[in-house]
Amino acid sequence: MVGDSLEYTEPNLYTSLQLGGEIKLFSIGNINEYHDVYEYIHGNIHHKLFVEDNKLTAAILFGDTRDMGKVKTAVENKMAIDEYLKDKSNYRKVQ
Repeated sequence: MVGDSLEYTEPNLYTSLQLGGEIKLFSIGNINEYHDVYEYIHGNIHHKLFVEDNKLTAAILFGDTRDMGKVKTAVENKMAIDEYLKDKSNYRKVQ
């Protein structure tokens, strides 16, 4: 409506890429601003979660992207990393 003030919310950009049937990649968030990194590597699967102030702020999923919906929601809501990892014991903190 004319005269009303609106607040602009910058969207979280993400990329989803699939080349052939073998190469799958998903990324979201700004991987240049983080304090901690959590990693999962198993064969050709590489996942990295980037954390700022104990909140999930970015992620890269390579190989297996089935969790892209969950990680996208977690990044968009700045979910606490402990909450996101509560059912995922295969991640380890690397930085």
